Amino acid sequence: MYATHDPTPEEIARAKLRVSVSDNREQMHMTEESRLLLAALIRDEMRVAVAEGIGAAMNDKNAATFCRAMVQEAKNMAAEKSVEMAGGVLKAFLGKALTFVFLGSLVYAVGGWSALAAMGKFLFDKG
Repeated sequence: MYATHDPTPEEIARAKLRVSVSDNREQMHMTEESRLLLAALIRDEMRVAVAEGIGAAMNDKNAATFCRAMVQEAKNMAAEKSVEMAGGVLKAFLGKALTFVFLGSLVYAVGGWSALAAMGKFLFDKG
């Protein structure tokens, strides 16, 4: 009725694999539990190893060197910021001074010394 043929080696291998998987499902479940346990053990071992490595690397001499480098870097950053701030203050002062000189020159050109004296009195007289 049906034509039969001999199974190919690939078909035989697939059939054997299906039988093996169905026969060993419980064993495969245990393998997953073992994998999870192994992963947890490896994490714990890595945690301990990293802590030991940091402890060995951070002895008193290395800790002192680290702190000195950190303090030096903080000093360098503070020096850079103070130079930036001083430059900003100087720039603002010079900008205002140049504006004052420019406006004073215009007032002098228009009204002479008396106009410049009146402007100075207006700007700087406190009474």
